[in-house]
Amino acid sequence: MEAGKVSESLEKQVVAWYEALHRYPELGLQETKTSGLIRKALQEMDGMLVSRPTPTGVMAVLRGGRPGRTIAFRADIDALPVQEQTGSPNASAVPGVMHACGHDGHVAMLLGAAKLLSEKRQELCGELRFLFQPAEEIAAGACEMIRAGVLKGVDEVYGAHLDVLHPAGTFGVREGPLLASTYTLSIRIHGRGGHAAFPHTAVDSVYIAAQVILALHGMMSRSVNAFHRAVLTIPQVQASGASNVMAETVTLGGTVRVLDPACEEMIFPKIEQVARGICQANGAGCTVEWKCGCPALCNPTAEYRFVCGVLEDRFGGGCVYEDEPVMGGENFSEFLKVLPGCYYKVGAAPADGKGFPHHNPQFHFDPAALRYGVEACAAVLEAAAAR
Repeated sequence: MEAGKVSESLEKQVVAWYEALHRYPELGLQETKTSGLIRKALQEMDGMLVSRPTPTGVMAVLRGGRPGRTIAFRADIDALPVQEQTGSPNASAVPGVMHACGHDGHVAMLLGAAKLLSEKRQELCGELRFLFQPAEEIAAGACEMIRAGVLKGVDEVYGAHLDVLHPAGTFGVREGPLLASTYTLSIRIHGRGGHAAFPHTAVDSVYIAAQVILALHGMMSRSVNAFHRAVLTIPQVQASGASNVMAETVTLGGTVRVLDPACEEMIFPKIEQVARGICQANGAGCTVEWKCGCPALCNPTAEYRFVCGVLEDRFGGGCVYEDEPVMGGENFSEFLKVLPGCYYKVGAAPADGKGFPHHNPQFHFDPAALRYGVEACAAVLEAAAAR
């Protein structure tokens, strides 16, 4: 068998791990059975030092037989509150919970890479760390793992995500901003309630809220450079009135996504200025609050070029496609705030051609992609530790 290639028996094991994880998904910070499966699999591998840095997080360390650098690779392990509708015989057995973002595949790929590398550990350089992070979907697990010290002494950190828009055997990589920073936004408008037949005696918080929404969308299109890629959406409007009762308060809930960090510095003061100005002009007060879920994910130039080179050496020219930036968030960005590294995509378009987007109840991917993900992860780790 060619060095670094996944054997038939290992491929079957990787698919078995994926199927077991998919069958019994767990939500963020509740991944007790998931982390138990991961620890058991790692403990059966030669040379693995397995620990539990957080209640549901797992870290395994593999020390090579030659001097080199310390490199980490991270996989997220949590599922989503989605009722699966794929009709698969291996569909989720947990009502209302599903691996609808491919994290089960990410875990299986990293376990496969750990197994592949453990079988040649005396030939490896440096130290390899396999990080299994909980609670990515609720933007909680990355910082928890970092605070627990999983990156102490690490030189670089890498991560990957399955991509159902591209076929197995291809890989998406992009230099610079790839995923947006994510913020939750809340604007509470304080008017004065009253009888709907006498609006002149009240301060209509619903009417004011409508003006605020329109003005904020106008602000985003007029004040933000279109090339900076920022999005503001307000999908929640909550008021406590009735057909003949004017609401005292209205709460607007939304999200802000930004790819350019410099743009963030302008957007939030502008949001507050617009909301307060409209409320003040209408005799109302307002409270504006925002909270960051995760920063933008940006791949440094050097590590981007390194990953492209490793993948093309391993799989041949033409395997790498230029990934497109998207406004979704991914808290692997917290790792890249601490260390250099790179985040790339693993092509996994369904063989039946019936792909559904991530977080969809019918989401699924081609399991044949897992072997490519295993080999790519192993190649990146081995090469990074040796350079």
